[in-house]
Amino acid sequence: MRKIIFVFLLILSIGFSCTSAIISGKITKTGRPIIWKHRDSDSERNIVIYEKTTKYKFIAIANAEDKAGSQIWMGANEKGLVIINTASYNLQNCNACNGKEDEEGLLMRYVLANCQSVPEFEKIIEKKGQYGVYANFGLIDAQGNAAYYEYNGEKYVKYDVNDPNVAPKGYLIRTNFSFSGDTINRKGYFRYYSTEKLFDKEIKINKKLSDEFILFQADRNLVHGLTNIDLSNFLVPNDTNETKYFPFRDYVPRYSTVSTFLVNGVKKGEDTENMIIWVNIGNSLVTPSIPLKLNYEIPSYLTYNDKYNTSEINYLSLLLKKKLFPINYDNGSDYINLSFLINKQGNGTIQKVKEAEKKIYKLFYDNMNEDLYKNVYLIVKDFYMNYFKF
Repeated sequence: MRKIIFVFLLILSIGFSCTSAIISGKITKTGRPIIWKHRDSDSERNIVIYEKTTKYKFIAIANAEDKAGSQIWMGANEKGLVIINTASYNLQNCNACNGKEDEEGLLMRYVLANCQSVPEFEKIIEKKGQYGVYANFGLIDAQGNAAYYEYNGEKYVKYDVNDPNVAPKGYLIRTNFSFSGDTINRKGYFRYYSTEKLFDKEIKINKKLSDEFILFQADRNLVHGLTNIDLSNFLVPNDTNETKYFPFRDYVPRYSTVSTFLVNGVKKGEDTENMIIWVNIGNSLVTPSIPLKLNYEIPSYLTYNDKYNTSEINYLSLLLKKKLFPINYDNGSDYINLSFLINKQGNGTIQKVKEAEKKIYKLFYDNMNEDLYKNVYLIVKDFYMNYFKF
């Protein structure tokens, strides 16, 4: 019965459809593991929180209405443990959960606050029925562990990214189905396939993967996994005045995209302060990604602001998103205004956001000091000034 309800809800809403990957340090440019989650949700207002009152401090993304961060949707703690999840719609029903469901955010908060390694997480999920979850959990830590756990609250199947028999390409991808689940209710396969093709193409050309590649290309992948239509060179309008709508479903970025979390982890034995966290708290088609370090304060424009009922950057992102998806009747959210996304004039949102992000990327690696967040803010504001007057 649970599966029937889940499929029905999925038809009505694409609220829990995410794309993620874990990449072994063997195939990254830095030699460090990378973990990435592209979040889709009905909760489009997202904030960054920096929790300092728990056993271990952590940085994470939460829904804006949950200012305290009682549920966490992806995060990293001071010990180098990072956790993400994607909802899975083809796992067996949990007989030991007593009807509990949707507790992924509670579990992830507990793990970030209290665990420092992947084996500690494993001990938690060995207790049957403690959490009502149906998800693929991805984790990396500072001891070199990296794995996905396909977990239904009662039992799990582990996929070790460092095991060449499990991950022969050096990476694993998860969308909204589990490989250990049934083959009937697989959701997110088109996104899985388009991401895999993109990764394989990048490895073939450049031999390695990087956080820059994930942020610039994978997180904003405009190639459809089924039709192979690439919107970066398909029906490209001349400028923003040439209104042209296109059906926009089952791409990695979509109307329901609300945030992104990417962590370039550390090698075994390396100081966790070297971990680099990239956050994007909006739709990545209209929002630049911002780098964070665990030993720095979080800039106020990423945290909750009473004026906006979310963070400032998230608020600006949502305003611009309305220009990208302007149809608010019928199934309007399934149609994107191509002229605002990309155009021959070069001022589409995906074109400008990549320009801004490259500036941020260079600034972060060339000039990491106390003025970094201030200078990043100026770049972000300049990006939004392409479309709004302040």
